[in-house]
Amino acid sequence: MGGKRVLFTPGPVDVLKEILEAQTTGMVSHRSEEYRELHGRLVEDAKRLFGCDEAFIITGSGTAGVEACVASCIRKGETVLVPHNGVFGERLRKICTLHGAKVVSVEMGYGRGIDLERVKEGLDSSGASVLALVHNETSTGVCNRLEEICRYARKKGIFVIVDGVSAIGGHEFNLEGWGAGICATASQKCIGAPPGIALVGAGKEAVERMRECRPSAYYLDLSRYLEYNARNETPFTPAVSLLYALDAALEILFKEGLEKRIERHRKAGEYARRELRRAGFELFAEKGFESNTVTSFKVSSPAEAESIMEGLRKRHGFVIAGGMGEMKGKILRIGHMGNFRQKDLEECVRRIIELRG
Repeated sequence: MGGKRVLFTPGPVDVLKEILEAQTTGMVSHRSEEYRELHGRLVEDAKRLFGCDEAFIITGSGTAGVEACVASCIRKGETVLVPHNGVFGERLRKICTLHGAKVVSVEMGYGRGIDLERVKEGLDSSGASVLALVHNETSTGVCNRLEEICRYARKKGIFVIVDGVSAIGGHEFNLEGWGAGICATASQKCIGAPPGIALVGAGKEAVERMRECRPSAYYLDLSRYLEYNARNETPFTPAVSLLYALDAALEILFKEGLEKRIERHRKAGEYARRELRRAGFELFAEKGFESNTVTSFKVSSPAEAESIMEGLRKRHGFVIAGGMGEMKGKILRIGHMGNFRQKDLEECVRRIIELRG
């Protein structure tokens, strides 16, 4: 095996050599012209990625980005509808509650998808002025049908907060076109950079809310980032080396083409599901709601889950993920996102099938 190790976890992902090497670029002051050039380029790329008018760069995890959206755009006591179907939807619900929202929780059940039909009643009758939901539920491999939900919410004047951490760059998304308000993602997923940077895309209404709301955070107050964006800086010291890596990763992403990257992710998900199903595995995500970026499948026991993961890692050099929360020991997850190689994915799936056989 020669020390081979290939990550097929749902983030962080393997990082290309040129992206890793970008981190060794000489350090600059975050108040220098060199940094301002880098920052301005990253913000413009983030706007393209989300499809929006404003974007922010935060040193922190994807969850930091999600919490920044909530802390900066929800008014204390405001009613927020949170449909959830996995660990990260539950986390989003907790974050909204923590920041003073009156949360109306709609539990869909792990593995089940969320579409307009399933949330329409809540949107019509809850009195919510904000909808907060996860686009792609990383913990279960379920992609919720966000576009139709966002368009309906916009017609009703409901502001939409999106956790797009494992979706942006791997699933179609257009913040302004769909009518979402604000969305967060992270560097270590479909973008294919090292972990540690959150990106936030915001529409006009989100910017208005940032200016009007009394923020419930200091570091994650996006109105500060808005102010500093005007001069291509961040309000606090950013992880400059990680930003150079992010810059390289986004250059590679846009050279490939966003649509082509999304299609590559879609085909990877189709391949993994097809081969696992043929081998007799039962897929976990509800049919029609399967993720492009995370394939989830059932195992018979925690022992089988551990046997497959350990066999993959020790014998073949592939690393996949187990279940989270109540799905621990019940499912396994293959993360195929970023700059993965299709031939590596094919070998990983083949080895999973062999280990079970």
